Amino acid sequence: LGRPRLAELLVRLGIGTLGGFAALPPDRVAARFGSDGTAAHRTASGREPHLLDASGAEPDHAVRRVFAPHGRRWRRGGTATARGGPRGCRSPPPTAAPG
Repeated sequence: LGRPRLAELLVRLGIGTLGGFAALPPDRVAARFGSDGTAAHRTASGREPHLLDASGAEPDHAVRRVFAPHGRRWRRGGTATARGGPRGCRSPPPTAAPG
């Protein structure tokens, strides 16, 4: 909202989100925070045409998964065993030590 002192005060009061601030009754906000708080409350509540600037917001942490191209088939079947490999998969036989 561009009001760092108000934001710090709200956090100290246990209000850490815009939604939490917007949920406060307008008359209580006016009594406690004055005209500056009232203007910020109108913005937080969506009742002010002033748009919020999200340029300082944290980057999007979306996850993207890439799957095999269409038509490529993966081998089906097999369930994991206690050793972590697919059932029926065996390790190669041990080689005899040269003697």
